[in-house]
Amino acid sequence: MQVEIAVDAKDGVGEGPFWDDDENELWWVDISGKRLHRWHPASGERQDWALDDFASAVVLREQGGLLLAMRDGLYFMDPATGERTLFVRHEPDRPDNRTNEAKCAPDGSFWVGTMQNNLHADGAAKEMTGATGGLYRVRHNGSMTREVDGIGLSNTLAWTNEGKTLLFADTATSVIRAFEVKEDGHLGVSCTF
Repeated sequence: MQVEIAVDAKDGVGEGPFWDDDENELWWVDISGKRLHRWHPASGERQDWALDDFASAVVLREQGGLLLAMRDGLYFMDPATGERTLFVRHEPDRPDNRTNEAKCAPDGSFWVGTMQNNLHADGAAKEMTGATGGLYRVRHNGSMTREVDGIGLSNTLAWTNEGKTLLFADTATSVIRAFEVKEDGHLGVSCTF
């Protein structure tokens, strides 16, 4: 087997990949490098956007444009202009946190995990001292609920069992939890492994 580099992005912390089925393009962010990337494999075309803060994930919106999970909130972004508009702040009471994981659920809601910010403004690493993160469910209208609290390092969001089970990891504890997703979309009982 031979492994080849598809895109030599030179990311510090490449995260949050999102595949656009309609355009056959891959979107992702470089958290520490404060950049957003788009790559079209068939043509090799690539586009990058400089960001003024840390982003951890990107998804496309049905209404057009992007939704970016940024350090301090979720933002709509127009890729043609680079203009961003705040959609919702997920943790105004925790200014020392940042996002680290985010994905769309099968029901269309957006889930975002946070953690204590482990990066200085220049992207250099900084020590973490607590488990101050949470896991949030954000609805289309901007309403949001904190579903899990006391997270050290949010990672891994995956739905199984036809969307009835959510797998979520706290890398700081080396634990993956499987949560029951209730009929109303909230999380229920969990088990760890």
